[in-house]
Amino acid sequence: MTIARDALLRPIEPAKATDQVISRIAEAISSGVLRPGDQLPVESELAAQLDVAQMTLRQALAILRDLGCIETVRGRNGGSFVTRRPIDIGGIFQGTIPTIDEIQEITDFRMAIENEAYALAALRADRVALGEIQIHLEECVSGSKNGNDHWLADNAFHVKLAEASRSTRLVKAVSEIQYEMTSFYGRLTRPYEPILPHMEEHIELANAIASGDPDRAWEASNNHLMSNHYFLLDLVQKVSSE
Repeated sequence: MTIARDALLRPIEPAKATDQVISRIAEAISSGVLRPGDQLPVESELAAQLDVAQMTLRQALAILRDLGCIETVRGRNGGSFVTRRPIDIGGIFQGTIPTIDEIQEITDFRMAIENEAYALAALRADRVALGEIQIHLEECVSGSKNGNDHWLADNAFHVKLAEASRSTRLVKAVSEIQYEMTSFYGRLTRPYEPILPHMEEHIELANAIASGDPDRAWEASNNHLMSNHYFLLDLVQKVSSE
């Protein structure tokens, strides 16, 4: 069969509604859309937004609480909140070490989506969007002292760049990519030392978008994604040799 046939006629993966709710909320946390301390909508509103039964939502929230992703506070000012502690990757992502083919696949997809998204952001970002990008960049820099904080800030930074493109589909795609990247890092060890070199790439990417030059933004994105690609390959080699 061709690649297209294999992709379109791939085995259907049956997923329970509860699992889908868990994945959707976990994706929002992993991508930085939901930040530590953020309150989730009340159960009736969130269930309606996700188009699931409230019982299904409650089951999903119970599992997320057990994983330490959220905490629920009772009382007048209560509700469910994203915890200060990063999502427990080990409780959601399980699997073998990523293969070289898997890493190549995600890099190819990221280049196709993110390079174009950030080039478009350079054309469309207004003063408000640029200010928000700068805030997220600063959070990446300050979070670099803590691997977990950096991981959350890094994901949120990429999503914020995509938002500047003003394309709902691109934002959704980049958010899903960041969630998948979390899975990759969840199956590997992400040491503190290699994180810092990416800071200069993030700064250049933010500056490129601020310059309004789509070609510069595309190139900055491409350089960053290639750097991240080789970073992942190095991690795989390191973990495989242990």
